Amino acid sequence: MLIVYLRNFRKPHMSDIFISHSHHDSQIATGLKKYCEKAKLSVFLDEHSIDPGEDWQCRLHQELKECDAFWLLASKEACESRAVTREIAIAEHNEKEIIIILWNMSPEQLPSELKHIQALVLQNKTQAEINQIFENLIKKAVRRKFGQKIAFWSIICLGIAGLFLSPEPAVEEKD
Repeated sequence: MLIVYLRNFRKPHMSDIFISHSHHDSQIATGLKKYCEKAKLSVFLDEHSIDPGEDWQCRLHQELKECDAFWLLASKEACESRAVTREIAIAEHNEKEIIIILWNMSPEQLPSELKHIQALVLQNKTQAEINQIFENLIKKAVRRKFGQKIAFWSIICLGIAGLFLSPEPAVEEKD
């Protein structure tokens, strides 16, 4: 009972990026996660991020609500997965930026509800081209993450500086 009590009050760190994928593509998703983590981005990947005994449905909803970006590793298996379809719907409902990374399929094979989103196509790319695509994608995520923090701290610092730099009220001298 005490363990349940403590677990219910623990708020996990929310991730910068939520990677949605089919478990058939776990190796690729794990590689992408490691690449992101080298750039100091936090990544939610269900098989690595959910603890035993944790309410996984609650955690998925929480992560999808709080993450900065939703990356879909789109393969034929992912597009046929009911779990991935639910994650896409939740991400859209929460107005998340959706990045589609096409793996082993063409843009024409995407479900109709995703065809309006420009996708990153990895099919027929060399390893060097794929690495460049991932590097550019991660740079964009890093700029967004640290740009938000810099903007926040700039506002705080300007506010504090304003307190100290404001001119002192003039004091009239009396004869």
